[in-house]
Amino acid sequence: QFFKGSLDVGYYSSAYFVLAGLMFIPEAFSKSIFPVMAEVFHSASRSLAEIFRRSFKYMLTICLPTSLAGFMLAEEIIHFIYGANYAPASGALKILSLAIVVMFLSYIAGTTLVAMDRQKDIMWIALLNAMVNVSLNILWIPKWSFIATSLTTVITEGLGCLIALFLVMRRLGERMRAGSRFGFFPLIAALFLQFVVLRLSHGGSFLLFLPLAFLAYAIALIGLQWLDGSDWAILRELFNPKKS
Repeated sequence: QFFKGSLDVGYYSSAYFVLAGLMFIPEAFSKSIFPVMAEVFHSASRSLAEIFRRSFKYMLTICLPTSLAGFMLAEEIIHFIYGANYAPASGALKILSLAIVVMFLSYIAGTTLVAMDRQKDIMWIALLNAMVNVSLNILWIPKWSFIATSLTTVITEGLGCLIALFLVMRRLGERMRAGSRFGFFPLIAALFLQFVVLRLSHGGSFLLFLPLAFLAYAIALIGLQWLDGSDWAILRELFNPKKS
């Protein structure tokens, strides 16, 4: 607001609130998985590595199609929620949609670090992020306004996510592995199918095509066996918990 005034703040805030509304997903998942991570850390580090790997896989499966949908349908989403007067905010939402991926994964990485009693790492990452965020905003906002703030958010969150993931993997001895025997091909193919459906929605109702795009994405993942036997067992446990 100091650099550009209230109007530009409103454009950025309207786009960011769409993003913030999605953060309950990784937050709820991280809070539910944290007690398990903390319990197994000292007694079974290999179990913690497996929990982290599968949690990362699930968040990746959710955040990638969400980010793609937000990027491709930014104009329609802003118009639907705020009206035509907020059309410039769609540019900010396109950029912020990229932050969905890193923010979802950051929740998992941060939760794992806390479970390993590495709260100090979280503190240093937050401090670095704050310094980078403030510096880039001061440099870029005078030139690019709320677009600069959106870019800064993506860069800051991405930097924090990469550092947190590096620390987690170094301590767990965990490397990124594909989520199925076919590698990452099922995920890539499912995203491509979602992309095609969303492209076909151009000029149509996004309220109709958005559910269809997510449905096509899910069917492709299932058909290409992105989820293994352990994943299905976990899902069955979630939806059909044993009664005590």
